[in-house]
Amino acid sequence: MTLKLNGSPLFGSHKAKPKVQNRYQALIEIIFFNYYKDGLREFEFARDEIETTALAQNIKLPKNLGDMLYSFRYRNPLPDAVLATQPS
Repeated sequence: MTLKLNGSPLFGSHKAKPKVQNRYQALIEIIFFNYYKDGLREFEFARDEIETTALAQNIKLPKNLGDMLYSFRYRNPLPDAVLATQPS
């Protein structure tokens, strides 16, 4: 999977912020920071990294792994820590 920063629908600018980080946010934040470096505009990760990250962090694995990425594209904002990496 390829995640693109800056303008990608996956990283849309949502205004609403959740009060408590959910498991999707926790997982994507961990995966993101496993790859993130200043100036990086996109990176790829394997779908099975969602599962291995969940198991390593003792996070209940989502039944539908694809829903995690779909949720950030259409329903929920990315974690604040991820959004903070976007250049101004």
